[in-house]
Amino acid sequence: MAPDWMRVPVGIACLVLAIIITLPIPLGHVVPGTAIPLCSLGMLERDGIAIWLGLAVAVAGVMLVVLASAGLYGGMNHLWKA
Repeated sequence: MAPDWMRVPVGIACLVLAIIITLPIPLGHVVPGTAIPLCSLGMLERDGIAIWLGLAVAVAGVMLVVLASAGLYGGMNHLWKA
């Protein structure tokens, strides 16, 4: 059973994921778009395992976007110096 206080952290995580979805990163919306329904399904069913699975996918999505952005920044930085 998921406690009631989990609404706020899950809501903040979903807000961050929604902002990430709007970024123009190719295929950068797939993982966050998967994490939001997992979190919401867990909240609807009050299932802690589904919520934690959704949050784990959310962390993977944020890491994917951060790494993609860092790679893009490094590539552009290398391109401009050459």
